[in-house]
Amino acid sequence: MRKNYLYLGFSIISGFLVGLLLVFSFTNIFKPKYVMIVVEGGNIYFGERSLFNPYKISHPVFVNVSQDGNLSLQRFSDAVWRPQDFIYFNPQKVIFWTYLKDDSQLIDFIKNKTRILAPQNQPQSQQNITTSSTSTQNLGR
Repeated sequence: MRKNYLYLGFSIISGFLVGLLLVFSFTNIFKPKYVMIVVEGGNIYFGERSLFNPYKISHPVFVNVSQDGNLSLQRFSDAVWRPQDFIYFNPQKVIFWTYLKDDSQLIDFIKNKTRILAPQNQPQSQQNITTSSTSTQNLGR
């Protein structure tokens, strides 16, 4: 009789684990989600959203505006002070955040697959957005 309970318990646990495996493999629960976060002051950040903390992003990239008005993307981890590759945001300072579409060029840039990000609606000669994987000199704004 005791052996039957052991088999029953093993069967239930095995079935539960197989079910979890099937759910996780056929759903997008653990697929990385990429977001844009706008905080007070107008700073814009892009990155991979944490699964359990919506105010933490990994591999963050931020929009840097130069004094002549040109926009560039700067990897947070490439800053002069060599921070780690994630940011925690204060929820009270976040104005809004949104998911990026799966076909966004920013996702490839965040994953470090591309170095240059060209705008989709402008010809290359009028490109006003550049990317940078090195530190910028005008940090003391």
